[in-house]
Amino acid sequence: MTYQICLIDDHQFIIDGIKRMLASETNLEISNEYVNSMEAWMDIKSGKINPDLVITDISMPDLDGFELISRIKNHNPKLKVLALTIHDNTSFIRDIYYLKAEGYLLKNSDKEAFVFAINRILENGLAYSSELLSKLLHEVKRKKEELNLVDQLTEREQEILKYIIQEKTSQEIGELLEISKQTVDTHRKHIMQKTKVKSIVGLVKLAIEQGFV
Repeated sequence: MTYQICLIDDHQFIIDGIKRMLASETNLEISNEYVNSMEAWMDIKSGKINPDLVITDISMPDLDGFELISRIKNHNPKLKVLALTIHDNTSFIRDIYYLKAEGYLLKNSDKEAFVFAINRILENGLAYSSELLSKLLHEVKRKKEELNLVDQLTEREQEILKYIIQEKTSQEIGELLEISKQTVDTHRKHIMQKTKVKSIVGLVKLAIEQGFV
């Protein structure tokens, strides 16, 4: 079986390089190529072309890759997409992954990695390198920890945090909760450590951002 591939990149030399790279792959055929992403989208939307896989750049002037992938997946969720880019930062990886593209490949990848990614996607798999996925998982874990910082506080610490936000002093909080000022100060220290902030202003900001107040 020969699979039809659509290439989209605003640089013709990138398209030409991919075509040369895949020329010896008998199961792959470049059926369509576009340097204008909007034109590509219109042809996909109208049904003028019906490839098995779309390989698209991300940074393009007419219609950026994020929007293009979003439109493709909303129009036809079954159409497979491989994002091709020079960027390996976690924000790019995360956004492409959440748009449900089947793969993410760096433009400096060698032929072996390129062909492997294409065939894996065409066989209903995903093509995200272990290195890129590791970065993504690390970012997701970090974000999750940040979002749950207030939840990590004990019930007593959350109670004290509520009073701190109300600008109560340790002495006042102690009197309200019937505990010593020293105990309140200890709780304050633990709250600052757990939330990883360095000032009361930062603590108030975090509490607001996380919906505690």
